[in-house]
Amino acid sequence: NSSIDGNSVFFEAYESFEVIKTEEFSEEKFFLRNQNRIDSNVLSKSSIQVIGCGALGGEIIDILAKAGTKEIGLVDKDIYKFENKVRHILDISAVGKPKVIAFHEYLRDNFPFVIPLYKYPLIISLC
Repeated sequence: NSSIDGNSVFFEAYESFEVIKTEEFSEEKFFLRNQNRIDSNVLSKSSIQVIGCGALGGEIIDILAKAGTKEIGLVDKDIYKFENKVRHILDISAVGKPKVIAFHEYLRDNFPFVIPLYKYPLIISLC
């Protein structure tokens, strides 16, 4: 094969090489398995606020992200503590961080097409 012969010096420089299989990385491909389960056209254009990033709020954030919600607003004033882990979706590396920042990192690392929105520190007054 002439194309291999032209690169023989290149190939001789290595003992071996391996083929790396890649796949398409797109928002459409990422949410493909949800295609018949939800109306992703609605959620992909939505911005939803989640008030409370505790155990229940964390599950809701995760479900919204998996469903393809474009923007998820995070509202919580608490710090993630070690004792939260037993019932929480966040892992131990988030201990000591404000929950909104920990969830921002969780969404960034696991759902690249979701935009987490938050402000911290957040002061809420019910007076």
